[in-house]
Amino acid sequence: MNMTYRKLVVSGRMAEFYDYEMPVAYGYSRSEGGSKGRGVVKELSEGQVLEEDLSPVWRAKRMVRRIVEANARQWYRQDGSAFIPLFFTLTFAENENDEAEANRKFTLGMERFNYAWRQIIQGGLKYVAVPERQDRGALHYHIILFNVPFIPMLKEQLLQIWGVGFTNYRKVSNNKVARYLTKYMGKDMGADRNLNGKRYFTSRGLLKPREVMDDDLVAQIEASVPFKFLDWTSKPIPHKRFGTIVYRRYLLPEGFDMKALLDSADAFVTAPGSVTLAVAHDRTTDPAASGRPLNLDN
Repeated sequence: MNMTYRKLVVSGRMAEFYDYEMPVAYGYSRSEGGSKGRGVVKELSEGQVLEEDLSPVWRAKRMVRRIVEANARQWYRQDGSAFIPLFFTLTFAENENDEAEANRKFTLGMERFNYAWRQIIQGGLKYVAVPERQDRGALHYHIILFNVPFIPMLKEQLLQIWGVGFTNYRKVSNNKVARYLTKYMGKDMGADRNLNGKRYFTSRGLLKPREVMDDDLVAQIEASVPFKFLDWTSKPIPHKRFGTIVYRRYLLPEGFDMKALLDSADAFVTAPGSVTLAVAHDRTTDPAASGRPLNLDN
């Protein structure tokens, strides 16, 4: 059993740092491709997060955002260029109010997309989807595809393959990809008129967020991230087990090699002392000084 006061979660270009007033216990874990060591660098799966006792809805929103950030522009064409994420919505021609039946039709629809495009999409569609129930009770699905190339007459193909309703789509070329989905995951998702089952769906083979839990490693990694990329800082958040928590989020530009930093940390875990992470930036300004409240929608 180990103890840490700091945690890092990396999802693509998004890096989230947590500072805990009281220590957080964690166990030894086999790092990706490595062996047990005093620190932990691992892939993060649903339910493994040490969060601020968030509600299930907020945990789902946070996990969806991490999944989207981990995969957006991380899938590549043969020429080496990244796919632009594609956002689209599937609706039913006849209002579908039964959640189990709607989920069944959605699953079959995604299987048809996979089959129809099997020649041009290697390894199958990579996507995350969020169901939404409208006020009148009808369900529909919002989806982000991560690895779809240019397909002539795409809207017409989507309508034909879906076959049970309507669809529309748009490319997401800005840096707000995750918000296209999380904005549909409202605070009242647990209400009777909303969803009682799965809050999101994912394809197989998606890239996962990676987590680092080790005081020294997290400190060295944050020291290597330019302060100008700080996107959000929370005020100290009271917590019944951990005293207070301070949260910082960095949004890194394309080309900033966070993966190399994590791989260096992974090597350090496997063989302590063999790798030194570079500390290349001035960190004299306290990131917590801004004291902005934590907003999970940002």
